Amino acid sequence: MRRSNSTTLKDVAREAGVTVMAASVVLNGAVSSARVGPATRARILEAAARLRYRRNVAALGLSRRRMNTIGVVSTIVSRTVNLYYVEVLTGILATAAEHGQSTSILTIGSWTKDESRIIEFCDGRIDGLILIGPEVTPAFADLLVQHAPVVALHGSGSRSIPTIDVDNAGGARLATQYLLDLGHTQLLHLAGRPTAKAGIERIAGFRGALEDRSVEFRNEMLLPGDFVSESGYSRTLALADRVGKGRMPTGIVCANDAIAFGCMDALRERRISVPGDVSVVGFDDTLLARIVRPALTTIHQPFADISRRAVETLLAQIEMDQLAGPLPAGSDFAVENFPEETVAVNLIIGESTGPPRRSDA
Repeated sequence: MRRSNSTTLKDVAREAGVTVMAASVVLNGAVSSARVGPATRARILEAAARLRYRRNVAALGLSRRRMNTIGVVSTIVSRTVNLYYVEVLTGILATAAEHGQSTSILTIGSWTKDESRIIEFCDGRIDGLILIGPEVTPAFADLLVQHAPVVALHGSGSRSIPTIDVDNAGGARLATQYLLDLGHTQLLHLAGRPTAKAGIERIAGFRGALEDRSVEFRNEMLLPGDFVSESGYSRTLALADRVGKGRMPTGIVCANDAIAFGCMDALRERRISVPGDVSVVGFDDTLLARIVRPALTTIHQPFADISRRAVETLLAQIEMDQLAGPLPAGSDFAVENFPEETVAVNLIIGESTGPPRRSDA
């Protein structure tokens, strides 16, 4: 059955024998110098009830320049459940609800190929945008902030967009140092996407920890890939088949938990025990890290906290935008008032790590 809100303010006004403005004052809270008496108000409400009138929230929001809706943009790069995205989105939804905001989500395939879709998303249906893990050019960032207030969660690659991120390099350094402290020197980093800010910084943290302990970095200690479990699985399986169980690295630092889960699946398939033969560390501390067996040693990033900061920073930008009007071209207003925030991380020790069982010289 087709459903529509066919009753208009004009219909209600005609039914009640009043002007459209009077009906709007009573039903939509419109501002007017005309006073509406109690009897007229009652007549309008009765007419609205008879006609089953429902106010057009979208039109009302546009008239007030505020929809009370924030947009969220993220890529979908795998058909498997993205636990990182679930954690971040849950935090955004919870904080938005606390502030009386609705949330509208746009999923894209590519940050570069879908730029036009992101711009179209800023057509008035949302008050501002949160970009999750964006990889945008400075030119596009400059363009986007002219259409709506924007905040990036986990890096943007541009100073035009205020960013909330975690200490990626520090977290990878912590993970690598922990394995070195356990006695591992034959290490491997299953890196994330090499174009992503998090991927680049976590590689730097891995290499920095080796340098701190005077462990020579070799090219074979780094395998680039993507932030999905399939990437961790395929890279680990290919490595195990190429070098054999006896020549596997004794410690693997994964750029995120998803990579670590795929890595452990591949090791299990090749009968390489974790942590008996190979210790594995992740980065995220998603829910599954505590459910899998062995429980994953990982870097904890406070998803609820960073999501809250992203939403509240965006709402503050929206309020300032409402007061000051749209940003002029080339303005760095947002950057000056909302600099990049870096949130600390910490190591969670699980069951997937232990001392090397064989000579690691």
